[in-house]
Amino acid sequence: MEAVDGANLEEYLKAGNAIADKERFMAALESVVRHLHDVVGMAHNDINPENIMGRRADGMRVLIDFGTARPLAEKLDGPSAPLAGWKTTTSRRICHIDAAANYNTRLLPTWTD
Repeated sequence: MEAVDGANLEEYLKAGNAIADKERFMAALESVVRHLHDVVGMAHNDINPENIMGRRADGMRVLIDFGTARPLAEKLDGPSAPLAGWKTTTSRRICHIDAAANYNTRLLPTWTD
């Protein structure tokens, strides 16, 4: 497991930073999720700005916190389902995150657990 020593995306955005190339950022995040689904066979289940960290050494963004990750075939409802952050997130927070989509960072397709 890799130690990631930078700020998470939520902290980065709250500090007033902006992402210049949103399409590249989202394409890289999609690549990470596709790899997780298609190659590893897992669903992260808690992708949010707090779980995207930046490494100080190279500025690369890394998806973290696989505590609620499950095999794709596993049901996500019922009493044993993980309580991921987005299940309890208010629409106000989601709108805030969407409104903060102008950030400036370097994102490359990568992930860590």
